[in-house]
Amino acid sequence: MATNNSIGLKDSGLASYDGDGTFAGRTVTAGSSKLSVSNGDGISGDPTVDAVEANFTHDNIGGTLGIAKGGTGQTTATEAFDALAPTTTKGDVIVSNGSDNVRVAVGTNDQVLTADSSEASGVKWADAGGGGGLVYITSLTASNDATLDFENKFSSTYDNYLFVFNNILPATDGADLQIRMGTGAGPTYITSNDYWHAAVDGADAQTSYGRISDAVASSTNAHGVSGYMYLYDAYSSSVYKHYTSFSNYYYQFQANFKSRGGTCATTSTLTGLRFFFSSGNVTSGTIRLYGIVNS
Repeated sequence: MATNNSIGLKDSGLASYDGDGTFAGRTVTAGSSKLSVSNGDGISGDPTVDAVEANFTHDNIGGTLGIAKGGTGQTTATEAFDALAPTTTKGDVIVSNGSDNVRVAVGTNDQVLTADSSEASGVKWADAGGGGGLVYITSLTASNDATLDFENKFSSTYDNYLFVFNNILPATDGADLQIRMGTGAGPTYITSNDYWHAAVDGADAQTSYGRISDAVASSTNAHGVSGYMYLYDAYSSSVYKHYTSFSNYYYQFQANFKSRGGTCATTSTLTGLRFFFSSGNVTSGTIRLYGIVNS
């Protein structure tokens, strides 16, 4: 058999045989800087191939790394976060339970995220707390209407309610702003003499309505009645219904401010509250209704 000398290998490397008695020297070369190659040193040396770890970076390695290998299997930041996040539904939040990041499913409308150590996640969705806060419910805007009726807006969620009225203008000059309370499925508004009301500057009166203001000017630039009214225990079925109102209005070259209180002698749950003038329609203006958060 031929030896190294007889086939003419003078440098380190490998011999390539062409099958016809001819040999040629070959060397191993690295295809990139990620590898280093040594072809040995003749008879006693073997060729070696090694990885150059310093030349391996995230930017020059192709493909994606799956979650099982510590990656995300994705190629963009948003997709990578989505692949790892436990959330599944719009509004979900991610919290720590002390060991892992977990999903807390979205709550219902108007709920707030509240700390609760009894929950596995440490938090929960709950109705807004902090007594005295206001929650907007609805509003009515007049357009030459006979009445403004808030119906089926009271519930056990709130004990008390606030009505805020802005520029409630009468069609008839000198009309009073009044209220009636309704009960039942209709509702049926109470029109009997079951209302008692008084102003800080006037005596108690028993009538078929609750009074908010005295005579109000009907001219547009007078701006009608503005103010607010508290309604107490609207949803109760055991106590009379009380209200307190504060109103500001103009009539016959005089600005007026009235503070009034009143009672409707019904223990029934209220299902309606009607605003109207003692004469004529409600030309314009807006009344907003808020629930007062229980403490």
